[in-house]
Amino acid sequence: MFGQQQRSVLPCLTVVFLVVSLAAGGLVGCSSPVPSPSPVPAPELLAAARGALRESDFRKVEELVEEIPRGVEEWQAGQLLAGEAASKDGRPDAALAYYLDAAQKDDSTADGQLALFSAGEVYLELGQLSRAEQIYRKILKRQPGNGLTNERMAFLLSITARRWESLKHYFVLIQGGDADFLELGIAGDVGRHIEQPEFLRKCRERFPQGKLVRLALATHAFDEGEPEARALLESLLVSFPELIPAHAMLGELLVNTSDDVRFINWHASLPPIADDSPNIWFVRGLWARKQSDLKTAANCLWQTVVRTPFHRRAFYVLGQVLVALKDPRAEEVSGYSKLLIDLSQSIDRVLASKGDNPLAVRDTMKLLEQLGRIWETCAWGVIARQRFPEADWPHEILGRHGHKLGDRLPWIEPDKNPVADRRIADVPQFGRLVADVSKRRGSGRVESGTRSLQAAARAADIHFEEAHVIAFEYFNGDDPETKGVRTFEQTGGGVAVLDFDLDGAPDVFLPQGSEWETGAAVPTPSSRYRDRLFHNVAGREFRDVSDHLSGLDSGFGQGCAVGDFNNDGFPDLYVANVGRNCLYENMGDGTFSNVTQIAGLSDNSWTVSAMICDLNADGLPDIFDVNYLRGKGVYEMICAGRACSPSVFSGAPDRMLINQGDGRFVAVADATPPDDSKGMGVVAFEMEADRRPVLFIANDQVANCFLSNQPAGNSHNIRLSDDATIKGLAYNDDGLPMGCMGIAADDWNGDNLIDLFVTNFQDEPNTLYLQDSPGFFVDTSKASGLYAASIPLTGWGTQALDADLDGLPDLVVANGHVDDYRDEGGPYHMQPQFFRNVGGRFQEVNADKLGAWFGEKYLGRGLARVDWNRDGLPDFIVSNMNSSLGVMKNTSVNTGHFLRVRLHATETARDAIGARVTLRTAGRLVTRQLMAGDGYMASNERVVAFGLGDSDGVDEVSIGWPSGATSNLKSPPVDSTLIVVEGSTLATRFDSSHSASFIATSTTEAKP
Repeated sequence: MFGQQQRSVLPCLTVVFLVVSLAAGGLVGCSSPVPSPSPVPAPELLAAARGALRESDFRKVEELVEEIPRGVEEWQAGQLLAGEAASKDGRPDAALAYYLDAAQKDDSTADGQLALFSAGEVYLELGQLSRAEQIYRKILKRQPGNGLTNERMAFLLSITARRWESLKHYFVLIQGGDADFLELGIAGDVGRHIEQPEFLRKCRERFPQGKLVRLALATHAFDEGEPEARALLESLLVSFPELIPAHAMLGELLVNTSDDVRFINWHASLPPIADDSPNIWFVRGLWARKQSDLKTAANCLWQTVVRTPFHRRAFYVLGQVLVALKDPRAEEVSGYSKLLIDLSQSIDRVLASKGDNPLAVRDTMKLLEQLGRIWETCAWGVIARQRFPEADWPHEILGRHGHKLGDRLPWIEPDKNPVADRRIADVPQFGRLVADVSKRRGSGRVESGTRSLQAAARAADIHFEEAHVIAFEYFNGDDPETKGVRTFEQTGGGVAVLDFDLDGAPDVFLPQGSEWETGAAVPTPSSRYRDRLFHNVAGREFRDVSDHLSGLDSGFGQGCAVGDFNNDGFPDLYVANVGRNCLYENMGDGTFSNVTQIAGLSDNSWTVSAMICDLNADGLPDIFDVNYLRGKGVYEMICAGRACSPSVFSGAPDRMLINQGDGRFVAVADATPPDDSKGMGVVAFEMEADRRPVLFIANDQVANCFLSNQPAGNSHNIRLSDDATIKGLAYNDDGLPMGCMGIAADDWNGDNLIDLFVTNFQDEPNTLYLQDSPGFFVDTSKASGLYAASIPLTGWGTQALDADLDGLPDLVVANGHVDDYRDEGGPYHMQPQFFRNVGGRFQEVNADKLGAWFGEKYLGRGLARVDWNRDGLPDFIVSNMNSSLGVMKNTSVNTGHFLRVRLHATETARDAIGARVTLRTAGRLVTRQLMAGDGYMASNERVVAFGLGDSDGVDEVSIGWPSGATSNLKSPPVDSTLIVVEGSTLATRFDSSHSASFIATSTTEAKP
């Protein structure tokens, strides 16, 4: 029947034969008087109407059709012509009347079915999605295999968060040989959303109150992480409480906001049919994991994948939970999850190439074959055979599986499905968990998990002002005569904060780039551009003391790290370069000596960021290089007049350098899995119950790394293993690697667990990974308010800082593109951003409130946190490419109290990385940790800072040292800085006027 007409191509919906607009127009045809019998035979009238349609004489078409008697055979065909004419004439209401009239007469004929479908198309274009769906379903009852109608149904279900229901329609297309590569891609990774902003905009204009229109708009807002998504869903459910997809999306947002009271109330409002929804079970699993009830979480997630074994996200989280439970099924489920993630990435490459990438198509087929999805494998094979006629592999794969196709072949071969024909180990007792959580909160009532955070929020006016106290401009080596940029011109330079003379005023070190001739493989040595060291004079001004750096490094500077590598009490400097890195030893007299040669540092890799930290628990700080790219032409190539993508080059393996204790460092071979990472940022911190730092590395366009750190039976006593996938940090929520750069680490939701925020490339939202249960992270970007705001921008350096001292860490982000796209209508310089934490969610603060600096555009790169003027308010410094350094002074008003703690260990490395400081005040326990790495090209002021809000007193400060010892300080005064030495009976306290006094300290030795 009408299935032979040209079908529309997802995701771009086009109506095949209708040209519909809302230009207005009355009903024509059905409202006209019944004409007298025409002396002209009906076949001739129909032929004449077709001729008039070809000539675009739309009114003539309708006049001729009106003369065809209703009782003759040609009448239905005439109504179809009149409907098409009215549609093309911009009168959809008239077209709809013709189609419905024709279908009402007899929808069992070919013309009747086409009329019915045409009416559905008009409803679709008018935004009346519910009526369109009703018509499509009616057609499918009579013609379940109709390709065009199944396509429309799949589209409607996909844009309204009913993706799992859409699968059966995609399957019909695949089994009938009607699916193109776009439909195969969507069916192969059905969790991805279909972007239809223009279609949804028209729906909103034409039928804004329609149930499915509102559901589609809410789905789009949810998928795009728009702040109004929650309000849209809540309003929708007031009107239509039966919409299970809306319930599922709202539930996921509530999980990610840590709001237990609202989550439990949401769960109580679910209709009974919610138990049939895989996404409801998925949300239950996420919440159970957040409550640390891993067994219940596993059961709920198992319920999800039993209902739909295509649920990539559920398999991902289930694998994490089963590993934590040491369940024997963990390896199989995790392996299956990895295949689904690889499939999603492979399909992404196919769609990006519009189906013309043979390697991506082949990889997709092989992954589907491994997953036991033979129908899809063969459907891809048919397309590959047509598109790549010279290739042998489509024929080989089709030869292996083509004979299996038939009614008895399931969609997934049972022996490949890890949940096929398997009983769930235990019936999920999710209701019991909900009751237990309610009971723990007291008398069956649940206190909001974010109430304490929200109560801490103040009405402070956050404001920053640029302080012109350091004259510096990072030079990226660009050649203004050459169009495009080389890869090293994109990354910029970093910022390191250190108090090199121990006077209490943080100083600043700034790596510098260098001249680099176009086509050259190495930079040109020059005294014009050199690294800079600035001495802080009592928090009032900075003086250039770069001549205190003896044996000045002439490399092409990138990031920098601060750490006391020789444990003499004075912070040293390590400079990451494009080429050999440089180590400066602080001589203790205000000068630095270049000890690179003595240290045995000779590697010429491209290091973007670096870190100094004791990795193998021997008390000696080690060095970790985060390396970026390598390969032929990596420093010379410009791609088609533009910046090259990192995908053009191979990743450079990171490098671990173990401190030998005599000034030398030894590189550990094969110590940093994987060897194809493209590292940009790094942060090191300790997980619960560990006494060794773990490393999180942000990689560009490949999976991030999370390096667990274990003792080993080798000479260096260390073994690093990459657990990013299991920990939930390898990819974003969609299972895709992003162009990751900067990292900020802090506890954003008040559960005393370290969370991670990662900046990404333009059109890739920045990612907030919350540690929702100890050792496991989940991407909560959409619920956090950070998702949509970052999509237009390319983020680099970022830090957490509590600008108003309300106890809630906020976020600052430096932005800027990698190349100048202004001649194509694109951006280059970009505005920085500041996000205020309002109880576990973030709100972007407008530039007109923040200060003039935030209203300008820069090529921002490295960014470090520091209180350079020593007033207790956190400031920051950002290195901008080819423009002035931004030294920002926090001038916020109505801020809270604060307490800052500086730590010096004696039983381990003096830097005390990994030390935990717990503050007890007003019935709350707040824990912060001293970390290293500090993200993209940065080294922050080495201090643990607490915003106290309105609390003007602290009951106790407890310090858990890396050695296992504990120091306690009773009732330290607020608005001061404490300097605590491990094992000492006194701590030094500096008040706001920087006057010193002493506070008693008690220490408990580490347990053996």
